[in-house]
Amino acid sequence: MMGRGLKIAASVAISAFFVWLSLRAVDLRELGEALAGARLEWLAAALALGFLGHVVRVQRWRLLLEPLARTSFWKLNPLGAVGFMLLMVMPLRLGELARPYLAGQYLGVRKSGAMASVVVERVVDGLAFGVLMIVLLWSVPEPGVSVAGVQVGASGLRTGGLMAAGAFGGLGAALFAAYRHRDRAASVVRRVLGMVSHGLAGRVAGMLESFTEGLAVMPSAGRVAEYLVLTVLFWAQAAAALACLARGFGFELGAGQALSVLTMQVMGVMIPAGPGMIGTMQFFTQLGLVLFAPGRASAAVGAAFAHASWALNFGQQVGLGLFFVAIGRVQMGGLLEAVGFGGARAGAAAQPSAGSLPPP
Repeated sequence: MMGRGLKIAASVAISAFFVWLSLRAVDLRELGEALAGARLEWLAAALALGFLGHVVRVQRWRLLLEPLARTSFWKLNPLGAVGFMLLMVMPLRLGELARPYLAGQYLGVRKSGAMASVVVERVVDGLAFGVLMIVLLWSVPEPGVSVAGVQVGASGLRTGGLMAAGAFGGLGAALFAAYRHRDRAASVVRRVLGMVSHGLAGRVAGMLESFTEGLAVMPSAGRVAEYLVLTVLFWAQAAAALACLARGFGFELGAGQALSVLTMQVMGVMIPAGPGMIGTMQFFTQLGLVLFAPGRASAAVGAAFAHASWALNFGQQVGLGLFFVAIGRVQMGGLLEAVGFGGARAGAAAQPSAGSLPPP
């Protein structure tokens, strides 16, 4: 219990710090006026693109799960919606555990295999994030600019991109090696850990074997191409949504600039902050915007844009998830227990079977 309390306290402290950073140089009255003056048609366009992004995310996940369980978009959609909701609202990114649990409960997929699908998804997006940072942020001025007292320059951002691309690229290579040589990897684990405990060695080797099953996600070049096309579409719609939202607040962002702002926003949400990813998303969105609109982005209108971006993301993801919970397509009791936020008795009473998800 104490461990959970400390995690929540740490996540809330992180979020509070970044909320303070995002608002410390902003007049709150002017912030309210900027929000009230936003053009609703552009906000609606950004929200519509957000729903398109949800469709693409679920379809990408379906491709990764297909070797493990034959399913349709319509059957997977409620699981994805609730999983994305919990990723958004739970602190310290604990919601990443939700989709593997749901895939195991409702589709009969081994949970470690389902977790592998999420890891592969994160590796691909991490590589895309790092490459975008390296390529797009060449347009950032070398002397840099400042927002909320934080100095941002091109060299630092490109270094961050290189580090991200290297880290995710290395992880991807390790996953590929584990899949290609999974029998040998499991054998090494059994030998090494067997010197400590045969029971522990067997459990860890079993988890590794089950996890590498989920790495068989792209059996053909056609599947790889389809997944990459969907990944490009996902990032493109996210950048288009930001560009539309920016127009609602009077900013004109080109395609490259919108993608650059997006990479900064993604950098923020990678920080394990509090519920709703509040604070980190707003502040890093402001950092991205100020690179291309330094005169206005540091003022109330830039903060209004950043906070509106967070609100649209939060509302769309949480609203979709709550909808499927409300109509009974997904049960929450066992799910909350699985990610560490539900009582054992409630979780045991709410274990859905693979067949309990109503057909679309």
